[in-house]
Amino acid sequence: MKQINEIAAGFLEEAAHDYVGLWAIAPTVRRDLGLSSNEQVKARSLDIVRILLDHGLLPGTYLKTGFHYWNERDPASIIARIDKEWDPARGDPPLPHPICWFTTKQPQQ
Repeated sequence: MKQINEIAAGFLEEAAHDYVGLWAIAPTVRRDLGLSSNEQVKARSLDIVRILLDHGLLPGTYLKTGFHYWNERDPASIIARIDKEWDPARGDPPLPHPICWFTTKQPQQ
C-alpha cells in the first residue's frame, strides 16, 4: 500500500501540468490505502489536501468560464470549508460536484 506522502507526490506531479480535483483524490486514497470507511477516506484525503496546500497549490472551482479561485487563502480556512462541504454519508465527491480543484497557477492580479 502507498503512504500519504507518496499519494500526495503523485498529485503534486499531476498539478504541474493539470488541475487536480478533490473528486480524484478521494477514490485514490480509498484504493491506495485500502480504506472502506467514508469518514477515513475524508480524513486521509484532507491530509493529502494539507500537503498540496503546503506545496503552494491553490483551491478553486473549475467552471465553463475557467478557474475561479476561492477567497480562502490560509490552509485552516480551506480545510474547514472542504470539511463543511463534504458529507461522508454521501460518499466521495463526484466529478459533477467535486467541492474544489487545485492548481499551481497564481491568480491574476
